[in-house]
Amino acid sequence: MSTSCCTPKPAPALKHLDALTTVYSALSDPTRLRILALLAEGEVCVCHIHASLDVPQPKASRHLAYLRKAGLVVARRDGIWMHYGLAPQADPVVGPVLHAALHALNDFVIDAIMAGVAPPGEHVGLGQHVVRQAMLRLLQ
Repeated sequence: MSTSCCTPKPAPALKHLDALTTVYSALSDPTRLRILALLAEGEVCVCHIHASLDVPQPKASRHLAYLRKAGLVVARRDGIWMHYGLAPQADPVVGPVLHAALHALNDFVIDAIMAGVAPPGEHVGLGQHVVRQAMLRLLQ
């Protein structure tokens, strides 16, 4: 006769399980993280996204579509161009998770620049463009 070592407890019911699963799936891809890092500083045209990431346009578009479906990115059409930006987060669980991911990416880049991993001449005082370019190189 075998006896259980403990009394099993039911798993807790989580209110935002689907939203968390979606956001963590979206954050699990390096290309999508690189896109979010670009968008963290403001709206960017799709042509600049795929050029900055050095990926084919269809690949960038596929990842942008994934991020849109996950509710992390919004799009705006301007003539023939699509501009993308971070979506406002009303969800009390998803918002902090996205904020923490973007904060970690930003800290990673700044630490790397300060440690001399970034190319010579690039440092925090050079502005957002330099930090953005360094971030892309470090996340490759």
